[in-house]
Amino acid sequence: WRRIYCGLRTRLRRQIPRTPLYWPFRRGRLKTKSPLIRQTSWPAAILQFGLLTIFIVAHYYLFNPELFAMSMVFGAALYLILSLGLRLPLTRNQTKGMRLLKKNDFENGLKEFEKSALFFKKYRWIDKYRCLVMFCASQLSYLEMALVNQAHCHFRLGNVPKAKELYHETLKLFPHSAIAQLSLEFIETVENHDK
Repeated sequence: WRRIYCGLRTRLRRQIPRTPLYWPFRRGRLKTKSPLIRQTSWPAAILQFGLLTIFIVAHYYLFNPELFAMSMVFGAALYLILSLGLRLPLTRNQTKGMRLLKKNDFENGLKEFEKSALFFKKYRWIDKYRCLVMFCASQLSYLEMALVNQAHCHFRLGNVPKAKELYHETLKLFPHSAIAQLSLEFIETVENHDK
């Protein structure tokens, strides 16, 4: 077993490229912990569960007191329709930008993230009350996501000074943004390594 494990470990090591982009993470030189991909705001999630419960109970008492299962289905369907119907139009630029980002189309993705950031800067109340307006329990605001994604696109396009500027703007608006902190530390580590 030891021989199999050592052989497998050696093969896996050979597959990891030894570029400057990987070395800060492997050796633990970054100060900030890696952020979670999906960060949930638990108070918002509890509020979402409360809204779902209100829909179910309202249908049960108003329309169909005999069948509680039917009220559960109706309440869940109403919640789903409202959440998708409110969230999809408001976040279409963000969603389109993420699709383009996955296809490595950073130039067009950047344009979509800029539109998203402008929208959420103009209508900050939507982002602030996203739990009630869009039925979203995300801890990250959409403005923060748009700014970080813009910076990421600039970085991938080779415009590092603009990326750093956007990460600093994100930290100015959201001082506890772990993604912006980690990305800035990564850029600085790579820049210091290249010198």
